Amino acid sequence: MVTVFDSTLSHVGWAGGSFAAGGWEDRVPPLVTGVPATSWWWQSLNGIAIDVALQLLDSSGNALTPLWTNTHQVGPLQGSVPSPVVVTSNARLRVYNRTPSNTNPILLRVVSSDQPVTPPPTTPP
Repeated sequence: MVTVFDSTLSHVGWAGGSFAAGGWEDRVPPLVTGVPATSWWWQSLNGIAIDVALQLLDSSGNALTPLWTNTHQVGPLQGSVPSPVVVTSNARLRVYNRTPSNTNPILLRVVSSDQPVTPPPTTPP
């Protein structure tokens, strides 16, 4: 298994002043290139349900894949990447995340691999 993306993200509250403007958007660079991102796994590490959307973009922000997931969960959650593409150094994993309250902390880990199913990570974040 080749881990293409592995990132632990942390935020507190909302990015903007309201729930609608509260989402954080992180763009994570790949760990490796030349292989497809085929599946994903994510989980809230502090037990708070959050909104999460995943998508592969190029560094200019153009979509390379449709959304991988768009959900409100604690996780863990796994799935397949729709229309997998070979990841280049120009690719970024877009991780949109938002909490229901402007004071809640967000702590989540996102992993993607070249396998049909990305298993939960065995190493600490």
